[in-house]
Amino acid sequence: MNFSNKLCCVFFALGFFPVHASCIDVDNAYNHTVAVISKTEVTTQVRGNLLNKNTKEKMQVLSSDKIVSSEAPYSNSCFYNANDKMLTLIYGFDSDKLSVKHKSSLRDYLDNAGKVTSIEIEGHADSSGDSKYNVKLSSRRANNVAQYIRNEIGKNVKISMKAYGESQPSCSVEINKRKGCNRRTSLTVLH
Repeated sequence: MNFSNKLCCVFFALGFFPVHASCIDVDNAYNHTVAVISKTEVTTQVRGNLLNKNTKEKMQVLSSDKIVSSEAPYSNSCFYNANDKMLTLIYGFDSDKLSVKHKSSLRDYLDNAGKVTSIEIEGHADSSGDSKYNVKLSSRRANNVAQYIRNEIGKNVKISMKAYGESQPSCSVEINKRKGCNRRTSLTVLH
């Protein structure tokens, strides 16, 4: 079979993901480079002769784009979405206590938020157990975060809390079993 011109495109992505002690790092950008490469291969065949093996191969970068993402990677204790300026703290099963990592992330979040006058805190739970218990658990999670914030920056901050229990899952039951992503509190600074 004779192919006079074969074009092959290869897509690949390279990424750099630094590791941080806290999930808050407003100066950090996660860079991904995506390049489209063209490979052209030309073979010649003269009638009555075997295929000429003198192949010309030329690699050429057609385009290259740098994509910058401001979302930090998932960690087992928190997640920060820089676009929404929302901090999400992840908890262990049936836990409402703030870990050392949670407190560190909260301090970083509050330090980077500027002058804080109002914060909205949402408490959530997964679907394990009784739904009434899960509402109480999500309420305790939100209350513990609110108490920590009051102790850190004073009582002049307006804090609104909502306890959703298991009614607003952020991931499937299967993923929650591995990562605990439905056992969470979400914080948003409102200016």
